[in-house]
Order: sequence, then C-alpha cells, then structure tokens
Amino acid sequence: MSRLRLDPRCMGRLSEKAVEHPRLVILGSLLLIALGAAALIALPKERTPRVRLPLILVSVPNPGAQPLTNDVQIVRRIEDAAVGELDRLDDEGGVQSSAVYGAALIQFWFEDGVNVRDAEQDVRKVVDRIKGEFPERARVDPGPLVNDVDFESFPILQVFVAGGDIERRFDLARELKDRLELLPGVAAVDEFGRRDREVEVLVDPERLAQLGLGVGDIERAVRSGNVDLPTGEIEGQGLERRVRFEGRFESLDDIRRTPVANRQQGIIRLGDVAEVRLGFEPASSVARYGGRDAVVLQVRGQRDIDVRGTALAAQRIVDRFVAEKGLPTDGASDAPDAAFVGYNRSQAREIQIMFDQLGSSAVFGMILVVLVLAVFMGLRNALLISIAIPFSLLVSAAFMLIAKATFAPDLAINNMTLFSLILVIGMVVDGALIVGENIHRNREMGRSPVDAAKVGIREVGQAVIIADLTTIAAFAPMYLVRGIMGDFMGAMPTVVIFALSASMLVDHFLLPVLSVYLLKVKPRSGQDAVAQEGQLDVGAMDRLVRRSRTMLLYGKAMRYALHHRLLVLTLAAMAVATPVLMATAGAIGFEFFPKSDNAQLDVYFELPLGSDMETSTLEVAKQVEAAVMRAVRPEEWQRASPESPRAQPTTTLGEIGALTTRLEAGQESGPEFGRVFVELALREKRDRDVWHIARAIERELPDIPGVRYDVNIPSEGPPSGADVLLRVLAADDVPLDRLAQRASEFEQLLKSLPSARNVRSSHRLRPQIRATPRRETAGFFDVSASDIGRALAFALRGVEVTDVDFGQDEKIDIRIRNVQNRRASLTDIRNLPIHTATGRVVSLDQVADIQRVAEPNEISRYDLSRSIAISADAAPGRIADDIRRELLQALGDRAAPAVEHASLLDRLRRFFNPVAEVVYRDDEITVEFGGENEIRDEALADLTVALNASVVLMFAILVFQFNSFTQSFIILAAVPLSLIGVAVGLGSLGLNFSIAAMIGVVALAGVVVNDGIVLVEFINQLREAGVAKERAIVMAGQLRLRPVFLTTVTTIGGLTPLALNLAGGGEFWRPLTVSIIFGYAAATLLTLVLIPVAYYTFVPAQATLLDPAKHPRFTTPAAGETTKTSRT
Repeated sequence: MSRLRLDPRCMGRLSEKAVEHPRLVILGSLLLIALGAAALIALPKERTPRVRLPLILVSVPNPGAQPLTNDVQIVRRIEDAAVGELDRLDDEGGVQSSAVYGAALIQFWFEDGVNVRDAEQDVRKVVDRIKGEFPERARVDPGPLVNDVDFESFPILQVFVAGGDIERRFDLARELKDRLELLPGVAAVDEFGRRDREVEVLVDPERLAQLGLGVGDIERAVRSGNVDLPTGEIEGQGLERRVRFEGRFESLDDIRRTPVANRQQGIIRLGDVAEVRLGFEPASSVARYGGRDAVVLQVRGQRDIDVRGTALAAQRIVDRFVAEKGLPTDGASDAPDAAFVGYNRSQAREIQIMFDQLGSSAVFGMILVVLVLAVFMGLRNALLISIAIPFSLLVSAAFMLIAKATFAPDLAINNMTLFSLILVIGMVVDGALIVGENIHRNREMGRSPVDAAKVGIREVGQAVIIADLTTIAAFAPMYLVRGIMGDFMGAMPTVVIFALSASMLVDHFLLPVLSVYLLKVKPRSGQDAVAQEGQLDVGAMDRLVRRSRTMLLYGKAMRYALHHRLLVLTLAAMAVATPVLMATAGAIGFEFFPKSDNAQLDVYFELPLGSDMETSTLEVAKQVEAAVMRAVRPEEWQRASPESPRAQPTTTLGEIGALTTRLEAGQESGPEFGRVFVELALREKRDRDVWHIARAIERELPDIPGVRYDVNIPSEGPPSGADVLLRVLAADDVPLDRLAQRASEFEQLLKSLPSARNVRSSHRLRPQIRATPRRETAGFFDVSASDIGRALAFALRGVEVTDVDFGQDEKIDIRIRNVQNRRASLTDIRNLPIHTATGRVVSLDQVADIQRVAEPNEISRYDLSRSIAISADAAPGRIADDIRRELLQALGDRAAPAVEHASLLDRLRRFFNPVAEVVYRDDEITVEFGGENEIRDEALADLTVALNASVVLMFAILVFQFNSFTQSFIILAAVPLSLIGVAVGLGSLGLNFSIAAMIGVVALAGVVVNDGIVLVEFINQLREAGVAKERAIVMAGQLRLRPVFLTTVTTIGGLTPLALNLAGGGEFWRPLTVSIIFGYAAATLLTLVLIPVAYYTFVPAQATLLDPAKHPRFTTPAAGETTKTSRT
C-alpha cells in the first residue's frame, strides 16, 4: 500500500547530522535550559487563570429613590435605547438589570471575543445620550458610571487592625492603607469597619422650633461661617501685598461660636441650639477579628501582575509597620485591649500551597516514571530517557515567556499551567521512550553506538512526530471553548503544545546524541549480524522474540485472537456500550466541577430586612463567631508557623462583597447581612476535611427566628454561580405582585425536594416608613414636597454641608442631623417640625401621610423581562442534576417539553448554541434553569465540539501518514475504547462525570492513539520487508510490547500521585487524572489485541482502487496502448 510518507532519509538527515555534531546540540540545549530557568523566575505567579468576561456594568446612583422608580425611569430607558444600538449582545442573558433602593444596575453581556474596550465605549455613548431623561439626582454627582467588570482585581491579601480604642484603630488602619496603596501592583485597598472623622452638629428640632429657627438656618450659618475666598492684592508705592482671608473654622469652638440668629435677647450661637462634637460618620460596615472590633483592609491587585510577589511585598509592608509601631500581631500583650495588626487570606500562601502540592505531585510522578523505566531498562538508561522531562518542562517555560511577550499576554504560572505540565510528564517520556528503546534494540542487534542512534531515530522518528501531532491535534481544539471555561482552561492546550514541541527536540536531537555516550546495553554472546543500512533484519528480530518468554506468550495469545476475530470484535463492540449503560443506570452522576478542600470556608448569615446593623446584626455575628469557635478545633486553625498564633474568625457586616467567594451565590450586602471567614490548616494537618467541619459549624449555629445561614466552601474551579438557579420570567404587563406569587410557588417546590438546601428567592419585601405629602394641605401651609424631603434628610441620616481640616491634612465633613433621641421612633418622625417659608412651624404628620409599608427590596430584569431568581445548593452527597431531576419529576405533566422531544434541527441548534433550559411555561411566566447548569451546559457543548474536532484533525493526520482510511479508523478505535476505562474508573471510585473529567477525555483522545500509530507503522514496515501479513502483525505486537507497555505505565505513573492525592489538594483534579489513567489503561490493553485483530480483518492484502500507483488496473497498460507504443 502506497503511503504519503516523508522520505525517511530527509526526516533523519537532521538527526544524523546532530549525532555527528554533538557540540552544537549540547550548546543549543544548554541555552534553552537557561532561558527556561529564567522564564520560571520571570513569569507571573497566580493561583487560578485570569477570567475576563465581555461584561459591561452600568451603575446609576439615584439617592433616596425606590426600586420601582429606578426600574421605570432608569433601567427600562437604558434597555430600550441599548437593545437597538448595541451590536453582538449575547443571545442569552445579554441584558440583565437590578433596581434597588438608591441605585440602578444594568449588565450588558456581549458575545465571546468582543473587544471589551470597544464595548465599553459603545455602552457609554448610549448612556450619555439618554441620561438627560433620568431623574435629576441620577444625572449628576457622580451620575451614571460605566465600567467593565474586572475579575482580575481580586483581593490578594486581607489585613486586620483589631482591638484598641476606636481612634487608635482607625488611625493605624488609615496609615497602613496609605502605605499599601503605594505598592506597585496594587489597584486599591478597600476598607471595612473604618469610618472617617466628621464634625456632628446635633440639633434638637423642638428647641429650634421654640426659637423660630429651622435646619435651614443652621445650614446657612455653618456654610457662611466657613469660607475661604480669593481676595486680591494691595498695589501702590511700588509695592504689592497679597491680602489673605482666613475664614475657615480652625476648631470646634469656632463652630460653636458661629452666630445663627440675632434676637432681642441677644445673638443665638450654634452652641446654644446644637451639640457640636468630633465623631465619626454613620457606619456602613462593621468588621471584627477574633471577637474584637477591627478594621479589615482588602488589598486588590492590578491586572497582569505577579500575584505571589505582590502579596509577599504587601506582607512585608505590614510586618515593617508592626515593627515600627511596636504592635503585637496576635493581641497577646500586657494590655489586653491594645491594638494589634496581622494578615490572613494571603494569595501568596495559597499560591505557595498550590506550588507545594502540584510540585510534589510532579516530583513524585517523575520519580515513579524513572523507577518504572529503571526496572525494565536499567537505571542508567532510565535516567537517559527521563532527561526528556526536565528539558521539556524548562523549554515549555521558555516558550511561555516568549508567547507572553508576543501573542498570549495572559500566560502565567497557575494551577492550570502546573497541572498541564504534570499531564505532559508521561507524554514527553513516551516519544523519548520509543526512540530510546529502538536505539537500545538496534544496539542489542549489534550495531555501533553511532549507527544505532542514526538507524533508531530513522526507523521511528516519523511515527513519533505523527504521534506528537495527533496529541497536539487533540488539545488544540480546546481553544474553541468560550466564556468563563475558555479563560479558565485556555492555558492547557498552549502548555501541552509547547511541551510536546520541546519533546520533539529531545527525541530527534538531544537523546540520539546522548545515547552514543550514555546508553548501556548488556553484552550478549553470539551477536546477531547487522543488516544493511535501511533494511529491517527480520531474522535478528525473530531471534530477539524467541529470547523473551513474555513475547512468546503474547504471540500465542495474539494468534488465538486472530483466528477467533469475530468473537473478539463482538466482545469489543459490546464493551463500548459500557459507559452508556453505567450512565443510564445512575452509576455515574454529573456535576460541574468536583469539590475540593481549599482550607477555607465562610458562614454567611442574613437577618430579616430592616434589622439594625449595629445592634441586631452585630449580636447575631457574635453568636455565629462563638459557634465557629466551638465547632472548629484549635489544631484545625491555620498557623503561619508552629510558633505563630492560630488564625481567628474574620467578620464583616454590611459591606461584605470583598469576602464573597462565589460569583452568583444569591447573597447580598447591607445592614442585615454578614459573613464570618474561617482559614483552616492544610488538609494533611487536620483529622477532618472541610466538609465535616462545615457540618459541625451548622450544628452549632444558633436557632434564631428569621435568621438564615449558609456555610460556603469555595470551589477551585472558575466562578459558576449557585448550584441551581431558577429564573422566573414574566412580561412587564404581569404585575410584580403576581410574578412574586408565582415565583413563591417554585420556591416552595424547591424547598420540598430532598436534594435541595438553602433555597432562597431574590424577591423580598423590605419594611419601610413611607411619607407621602398631602399636597393641598401642604400648600396651605406653604410647604413644598422638597421642604418635607429636606427636613427628613436633615433629621435622619443628616446632611454634609461643608468641611474643615483644622490645620491638618485630613478633610473632615460637617454633618447636621437631629440628636439621637429625636430620630429613634415613628413618633419622632410624625412630630418632626417643619419650618415654613412664612415662618410658621408645622409637624410632619400635618402635611404628609406617614404609614408603614413593605416594598420590594430589588426589582430584577433578564433579557427585557421581569425576573425573580430562586437559587439552591445541593444537599451533602447530592449534585445539581439531582435537583433538576427531582424538580422535573415534581412538575410532571406541567413541565415544558424536554429537548429530547424537539425536532432534530432544534436539537442541533441547541447543542451548538446552548440556551437556558426551559422547565415550565404558561401564559404568565416562563421558568428556566440558570446558574451552574447554564455554564456547565455551554462548557460541555464546547468541549464536545472540541472532541469532535480533535478526532477529525487526528484522522486527517493519520490519513496523511498511512494513506489509508481503514488503518486510520482502526487506530482511532482506541478513543471509544478508552471511554470504557473512563466509565469504570469514575464509577468504581465513586466520582461523578464533570467538566474536569470531560477535559480528561479530550486529552485522552490524543494520547491513546500513539501506541496504535507505532504498532500499525511497524506492521507496515514488516509487510514492506516481505513478511507475511499474519506473521507481521504478531511480530510487530511482540516487538512493540515493551515500548507500548512502558509508555502506558509512564503516562499513568506521572499522574498517579495526583490521582491518589499524595501531596494534598488534588480533589479538583482527581476526575481528570482518573479518566486519563483508567482510560489509557483500558485502551492499551484493548489496543494490543483489538488493533491487530482489526488490522488482520479489515486491511486488505492487495492494493485498493485508492492506491492507483500499486493497483494493477492502473499500472498495467492496455493491449492497444502497448502495441501503439511498441510501434512508435
């Protein structure tokens, strides 16, 4: 059979030149190794790959406005304008919005691949054009804000300043924040629990009313008494003197002495009608550490930085600050109430742990590979072949550095790139093993070291290149994966391609050169005669086979299989159905990503809406902290070193966003919400895993009516949202109350499912006090709606009217508000005096209706429809698919038609462009799945496309190599055969099929065909040498038995430490490694039998019509043509 092979002499020419010129090869290798070592230092270090989404966020502050007002007057206007003008919005979830008290938020999701900067400019143009239609307060100060969502600007270090008196604590936090913000690579430092100083002017409204004054008089007096105006210069007599006017307040007494009014009794000063004191602004958040009041600083990194280096630099700044101030780091000092400073949740620590865990797995894998090779080839030869591992890894790092500087700016050393390097340990050894083993065999057959190196690489060099190319073809289509998953796993194909390219350099240049000097062969008596160059010595091969009992046993088994090939092929076809049967029987579940023990958890809690943060929420927080301390054992807390104090709970109330660990967790911020963060010791230092600790905390949490808890364990994978998210959608003509009622039905339905826990709805009612002006009555008293709103603002939160600095570098606002006992109850609000324009004083309840109401806390929209989200977590031992299945069963006939019942065209369209699955639809509402299911389905579809593209590319490469459709199909049979091992491995170990396992299947496709390529290539070589078909098949299997076995064992050996989680932290990668290990093992065992049988059965002995150069029909001239030619 004719094959489109490259000329072996051309393929081997460079390798042969390398053997003859070792100095050049050694020099080039040393230069690449040095560049790789430098790259390891220069490449940024981060924990996880960077996720960049084509997401633009528009936030429009509208102080004091209710959610319904913001929804109608801002959200819908932006949506109506944007949908008609913005191009390439995502078909599913392109526009999402939320109207809350005091603000409107709109998210625009664009298609993958859109330039985020261009999209941001397009959105900004739309908003700028229509913002004139917004309410007045939403147009200015600061007005609409348009930004892309930067997932890279994440906290890299959490610093706490705890204990001490409030002024000391706030001063230390401010100074430390200023130092951290100057650090290169730091984007910002967020504060939680710290408040700026302010001058409080606390007025008694009744006292003002008695004097005929209003808050407007107080405001005017303060503003006019604190001025700094430009004046000018005195000019004359040849001199110029600048006149300086200092009219700003220089002390609290200056403020107290400010005149407010002049009465017959004398001047009324501000101190006569108000208490003036230096205090702090109203709290928007509260922070605690170890049960003490604290300030928590979240250090956020910039884009494209060395996260580990920046976090370490921030830690050093904190350490120097502590040393300079003489502060303790654990609160253990002679003064129990003294302030202390420390840090936790360091990305540097997490990255170092990742390096230790994955690095240890890599080292264990390399050691195991060397030991396996040493057993079969001797230690010296094993070390020679294993040189491919460090060389390929270092050269890969060099390629990564070059790629980062040119076309791949996001490349960095993170968990995905490290795992990819572990994955290729066995792969890069495969090629070196095949080449080394073939050189070794040629040395055993009597060739000289130089000739053995030349002939050895010439015989298998092209097959090794083709094997590497098929592996590259399997990984390259992973670039097709979109969105979050595309960003998360995009580095894997890049690293694998770089490593395999480096391994080709080892296989074809470095290894043949070094084999001349280092390869050791045991001397044999009666050396075989050496065949002529370029010919196979079949006799020597046959004698080599007869020396091995293992080869002889395999030959007998192979002949039996060939003579009973129908039985073998039937059993193989039945075995291929194993994965389908196991999935159908429920032996294998499906989840997005496996859970992992990251030595972190947090307890989120929320009180009924309307709860006071500094009383009710804080009291619950203290009880949660106590529950955590009871549940977590002392030895389970993180310690920086054996001598260091153990970590303690970190708590934030109100503004909790910086401690959030999930993207779409259905968790909010505000005075009713809080979170307690717990940092644990590494898994190997604990008797209990993080899930047992979480359950222990749940048992200890206090049962408080109206309080909901959620113990969260962060995932290792990309942000994916809640386990299950139901979107209940309705058109705008459906009243919000009706939508809420229908959504409540599904909320209760989810709560009834055994697999669901922590069910919550985005629709909740916040109790409020509503003041509505009685306009006719108010007009009679000359009171406007603005007067009423202004009086309420001054009375409650207060109004900042000006600022002072008292000669320091700190700006201090002056806030006017009512004294505490005149703004504490509904009665105080009703009796609030309002000073009219005519000088009369009326109470608020005379000109306005005051009533208690409950209004939506949030109004959400999804794709131009009103939306209520209902989220849930999977119960312990359950997965998201269990909830989905139980929900569809509960809905019964009411469920929307499944996709399986759709037309073939709809099913194909939905597969290649996944949309949210609709589970229910009627005339009022539509209910669809979102959250983890949505992201997972899109990723699964993309990975399936990638797998199919991989198979097509590999098939094309194989057809080029073998010039045979039949042989290419036979080699690709290893891919479905490998799925048998994947299913058995996952099912036997109790693991679910996940996106990680799917990545393993895609990777497996490029690995399992390599053995088949080498085997079929050698069969063809033997047949071309004149060996009969059956004997060629058996002999090829016998002679390739050792390299096939060793390549399989080395690949499995490289991944075994991570699959066994020997170094810890491998739970996330376990389904992936188990899929490759069991799939490769099954494929190899079946390859050694099934491929020879299939070759014997389906590959014809004679040339086919598609081989015209060898087919008699096209190579024998017709009789007439022969006569004509002879006459000519």
